[in-house]
Amino acid sequence: MRRMMMSPKLSCDVWDGETRGPVPEAVNNVITITTGAQLAGLADAVNSGTTYEGYTIRLAADLDLNYKQWTPIGAFANYFSAWNPALLAPFKGIFDGKGHTVKNYVVNVTDKTQAAFFGYVDYPDGTTDFDDPSGGVVKNIRMYGAVANNSVKPNGIAAIGAAGIVGWNDGKVENCYFEGSVKAFDLSDADTVQKATVGGICSMLGNNAYVVNCVVGSNSEVIACGKTFSYAGGIAGYAYSMNTGYVQNCTVSSNVYIYSNMDAGGIVGGFCNKVSNCVCATDNIRASVEGIEGYAANPNESGYFAGGIVGAYGVETNSYWLQTPEYASINDTYKLTYAIGTGTDVSRKKSALPALPAASLLLSKYEAERAAVKLKATIYPVESSEAGQGVAISGQGVAVTPTALPNGGVGVLSLSGAGTVTVTVGGAAIGPSCEMAVR
Repeated sequence: MRRMMMSPKLSCDVWDGETRGPVPEAVNNVITITTGAQLAGLADAVNSGTTYEGYTIRLAADLDLNYKQWTPIGAFANYFSAWNPALLAPFKGIFDGKGHTVKNYVVNVTDKTQAAFFGYVDYPDGTTDFDDPSGGVVKNIRMYGAVANNSVKPNGIAAIGAAGIVGWNDGKVENCYFEGSVKAFDLSDADTVQKATVGGICSMLGNNAYVVNCVVGSNSEVIACGKTFSYAGGIAGYAYSMNTGYVQNCTVSSNVYIYSNMDAGGIVGGFCNKVSNCVCATDNIRASVEGIEGYAANPNESGYFAGGIVGAYGVETNSYWLQTPEYASINDTYKLTYAIGTGTDVSRKKSALPALPAASLLLSKYEAERAAVKLKATIYPVESSEAGQGVAISGQGVAVTPTALPNGGVGVLSLSGAGTVTVTVGGAAIGPSCEMAVR
């Protein structure tokens, strides 16, 4: 078993694992969280039916959850079953981590469809503006933890998932970082359909779901072992609707281990047509018929695929991946020759880590000071930045100082006004860009 680096040393509130709540009162529809107990109380409230639609939850301190068992915020249990609202407990507010860190959380479930820090995030009903939704958002947070789902047909459903941040995402996850271990092992009966979907950020992407500017850090592992279908992706496991799950400007760092006993992808495990401007910097991606850690092999004979960007079936644009060495084992298909494991595109395959462009912008600090907003921006992975490739910043309706960051993209941006800021890495020719809304 790989030894996981859980988190850096930080001075922060330490949760005792037992105290839950109370959730602070809202001020102008903003709830400020400063302790693990308050955050646990929020989880209880959401799981009891409070969606927090119309509210913003702001984290105002770093939190150490002290390796105590964490109950996911929200629940989704409708996959492979008739739609039953009684099995749903969505979070529909905005969770803004404000650049803070939540570390040392443990999710280990045996009776839930999704295991993650957030079990289920969903847009408010009637949402049409997915660039700037009014809810169903998790953003600006760094997370370090260990997640495992060993459930056996929870609620009679023979499909499970696990993720570092959001299990089933019907909303938007942006500017988030995860480092740790994520695993799902489906142990249900052999005569039923069993699916395991695992992602470093999200397990499942629903309709109009977005994952933007997110990073999975080094020393992480993403493992999916289902009896019939398995999908493991560095960022997301699987897109429920291939054309409406978006993964943009995301990075999987070097030394991330991604394994599935069916399909594995550097960014998405399978079935996603909306992957763009992403970078996978790990060459340790395996899709294998072999079982691991005592769990049975997958008997599915439809194929085993590994891709540098998507494991099986999908479309990507302007994304880069690291070429892996050739392996001799006939039972493993983890050469990562192509962007899509079932495709033929090799145009952006790189043979060495320094050749990969930087991809993602992570806002490690985001705070308002009087009329200005200061953003500390870090481009990940820093080690992948090419010499001479800086970060250019331009504002539309926003005054930006400075207008560029050096190679590696570390610095503080002072912004004033309202509008959009565009951040471009490495220039328009090869570098992806991303946009941030400033209010």
